[in-house]
Amino acid sequence: MEKKKKNVDDDQYKYLEIKYRGKGGTATIAYLQKGIAWAPSYNISLIEEQNDEGEKLCCISGKAVLINETDLDYNVSDLNCVAGQPNLKYVNVLDPLTSDQTLDQFLSSIRYGSDISQPPQLQMQAMNTFGSLSSSGSPANKMSDDDLCYYTFIDTDFPSHSRVYLPIFESLTPYSDVYRCNINANNNDKPQEVWHSLKIKNTTNETWTTAPATVTRGKIQLKGQDRITFTSPGNDCLLDISKSFQIMADHKTKKQDMDNSYQEIIDNTIYSVTHTHQEISVINGNPENINIIIKIIVNGELESSEPEAEEKLINKYAGFSSKYYSYGNNPDLELKWDLIIKPKEPF
Repeated sequence: MEKKKKNVDDDQYKYLEIKYRGKGGTATIAYLQKGIAWAPSYNISLIEEQNDEGEKLCCISGKAVLINETDLDYNVSDLNCVAGQPNLKYVNVLDPLTSDQTLDQFLSSIRYGSDISQPPQLQMQAMNTFGSLSSSGSPANKMSDDDLCYYTFIDTDFPSHSRVYLPIFESLTPYSDVYRCNINANNNDKPQEVWHSLKIKNTTNETWTTAPATVTRGKIQLKGQDRITFTSPGNDCLLDISKSFQIMADHKTKKQDMDNSYQEIIDNTIYSVTHTHQEISVINGNPENINIIIKIIVNGELESSEPEAEEKLINKYAGFSSKYYSYGNNPDLELKWDLIIKPKEPF
């Protein structure tokens, strides 16, 4: 290991000298490099076309912006951008081969390597630095394993202190208008927030990784921005594009009844059952039927709902439990309704 010679502008770089014996061969060196990352994003254009099934269509394009904040130029024959959450526990630990740390310092960094004190390498603030933007490489090929997806670009130039724009895919895919309301039970007798959303089906062969998405009508009329979450082929994703003022929703707790016919004594405390009656109402101010997804989190066990709700356990109670009582906390349940509401009629 030797430092760069003084005739170079600075001496912060080091050379790695490799010695070998025998007939020779091919050596591959892999290392983690700070200051290099990729930022995926999507553009979604709503178009005036339908498919053979009568579904509305949108044009979705995925792209990657490569960020090189190092002083080095790269030409990469196979560039792999990973989508998912690989476990990089020691991302801030310097390799002992290249660092000037003492043994104690290195062992300490290994011990506390999981306590990341710096932002992740894929960070939005990196986009605020200056650099050139160029287009390079070819559209991505996709490889997947059980948990991670890799977008591979062939023969990519990656200059120092630059931004490189790379297209991933472009496709026509069906979408539908959906309204979404997450009931806030604390806002009793107050209007609830309703969002106009797009439900977009992934009919491509690509896995859509989590990234920002900009939605336009045509190419220039802005509709909104949201985040696409990890969506595999054949599945749907929901994007909120604007608050709706045509759809009104509210929530009321009508009454609470104490049921003293069933009691339990736990740790010298008497527990009874409370029956809570709640009502959600929706008014469709649009001239056409709408699809609305309503969710609410309740504490306790569901006795009945009309129409029948889809239940999802959010927080399971622990310890002693019976039909009506749990030691510690009651369970938290998410109730969900996927409904079609007619125009101008209260539901």
